[in-house]
Amino acid sequence: MEPSVEAASSESARRRSTHLSSAAEKEEKEGEPEPELEPKKKPSHSSKRLGRSMEERQNLVFREMVNYEPTPLPVRNYDKNTSEPVSFYLSSLEELLAWIPNSDDAFNIAMIPLAARQPSLQSERPRTLLCHDMMGGYLDDRFIQGSMKETPYTFYHWQFIDIFVYFSHHTVTIPPVGWTNAAHKHGVCVLGTLITEWTEGGRLCEKFLSGNPSSYQKVADQLVRIAQFFHFDGWLINIENQLSMAAVKNTPSFLRYLTDQLHQYIPDGLVIWYDSVVKDGQLKWQNELNESNRIFFDSCDGLFTNYNWKEAHLERMASVEKRKADVYVGVDIFARGNVVGGGFDTNKEETLGPWYHLSAQEIQPIFGDHIQENGSGWLRIHSCLMDAWNGGSSLLVRGMIPVTTGKVTMRLFSLQVLAPPKLFLSLTYKLEGRTDIAVALELSTLDVGRCNIGDISSLHAEPSIRHTPRPLQEPPAKLLGWVDRCNQQFNGGWIRRCYEVNLQNCFLQDIFVNFSRPLGSQKDENFTCRLGEIQVVDADSLMTPLPQVRDITASHTCWQQIHSERNRFKTKLLLSCTLRWSYPISQACCFRVYHLGGSCSRRQELLKSEEPTFLGLAHASMYRVVNLVVEEAPAGQECFVDFLIQPVPKEGFLVPQAEWGSLTLLYSKPNA
Repeated sequence: MEPSVEAASSESARRRSTHLSSAAEKEEKEGEPEPELEPKKKPSHSSKRLGRSMEERQNLVFREMVNYEPTPLPVRNYDKNTSEPVSFYLSSLEELLAWIPNSDDAFNIAMIPLAARQPSLQSERPRTLLCHDMMGGYLDDRFIQGSMKETPYTFYHWQFIDIFVYFSHHTVTIPPVGWTNAAHKHGVCVLGTLITEWTEGGRLCEKFLSGNPSSYQKVADQLVRIAQFFHFDGWLINIENQLSMAAVKNTPSFLRYLTDQLHQYIPDGLVIWYDSVVKDGQLKWQNELNESNRIFFDSCDGLFTNYNWKEAHLERMASVEKRKADVYVGVDIFARGNVVGGGFDTNKEETLGPWYHLSAQEIQPIFGDHIQENGSGWLRIHSCLMDAWNGGSSLLVRGMIPVTTGKVTMRLFSLQVLAPPKLFLSLTYKLEGRTDIAVALELSTLDVGRCNIGDISSLHAEPSIRHTPRPLQEPPAKLLGWVDRCNQQFNGGWIRRCYEVNLQNCFLQDIFVNFSRPLGSQKDENFTCRLGEIQVVDADSLMTPLPQVRDITASHTCWQQIHSERNRFKTKLLLSCTLRWSYPISQACCFRVYHLGGSCSRRQELLKSEEPTFLGLAHASMYRVVNLVVEEAPAGQECFVDFLIQPVPKEGFLVPQAEWGSLTLLYSKPNA
């Protein structure tokens, strides 16, 4: 049954209020017609205010009658066993042409915009493309809200790649949103895949490539709509089947049209052709760019060669004069077949932790060994899930400070961004076994007058200045939410230090962490340290008031009855529902979702005595609650569960609970 606002009249107690119903209906209707392509616009940072008072925003109440009949959910959006939101693919040309977005597709929209990268992808520098081809794809990464998988496939070294392709053998591969969010934080473009293979693939290509231009233009338009709607950056076109003369004649025109349309609506987008079919339509991998496949290369943004190349192939391509950087030479990491490079010795980043959520991956540091310039002392780092500051993983640092020097230093981040006038920084760390090693942050900057962002080489040619930020002494009152835990030691041995630095016309280049030996020490000092969090925050952004979480709704509600493990005569309920809310996405890195209650006790007394229980992270303005255990409502009695939405600002400070959004779900049994 439809939920209702508590203030609604008894006549409308089985449905939402007019205001909320209209909003929900509008959202559903917007998903019905074929979406129009819209050129990329600069995002707006203003939020729409509906005029509801703060008290009303924080006390939305819905009513539900418990109903055990299954609620139909869109198959493409939800796992059939758990009802968790999942990423999806399209299996045929018909599915592609019929695709229109629905409101549940919003789970798959990437929240993180593509970060700027220097030098840009458009520069004529060598570039690296990583193609994810992991057991057919859509494994645990398909669970949008994360999973409890202990050994997932993930990736840490984003600084070494420029383009990430999510690859599967389904006709249209839409990248799972977690990969897009993680890649975009690091300035890495994400491409989906259009693939046709073998006999069936040949029949599919005939349907849209052998006819008039309108056939392939419809396919191209849909591919652009999908990339624009889900906020990824383009397509790898992988045709691995023979083409008829009519189809291969139209293929360059299809690529040109797709590339032009993509650039119009996604200015930084890319279309890349896989080296398989040649200009006469034969399936004949070339392992290089040559006259047999150049017509396709000339019609799009790049060529991804097959893996079976030899040195002679590279030597022939060395003479390419234009767009050499747009040729991506394939290397199979498993070295299947007689190939150069790859092999089972190639490193694979499998995690060992208790949960997996790619959207929650923050900007990654520079991994590897850090040997000191003078050759004395060393540092080694890797990701570790055994102990973490705030869930996920920590950076485990092992090092040695030799007796001949006072400290060892490692560069963790290369930022190369224009610095605001005032920065606040924080470092959260934990020393293993000993606490007499000093841990501190350092920065390096360049004078803006000597920096040229268009010519990256000048950044390395000019000398940089190293700074040791001073400890934060007396922060403004408005910053207490950020600094209230500074210079403290927490449970588990974690320590948080806060700093401030004033910069004038500076380019922030690098962030270092240094480790200093104890005073008076006369021997080599070995140490192990975990780094939990490093923050670099524009001071002005901390002073800006945050908006409210508004208009929380609950939909797709499902109920299941279970027997208590202790008393088989006592039953409980499992509640699943989809929460949605309004919030300016540009002002949050994610949302923390909590619940309170699930009880038939008096609500006000429970609210005073219990703390909210964490449910999970949302990286969009929606979250699917799955199988939440709540008490069964006795006959004639109303029970409640509160859902709380905590916005997490990009600066990372805690938002007071009074400013969270909340929704109360009142549930009861239907009359006999």
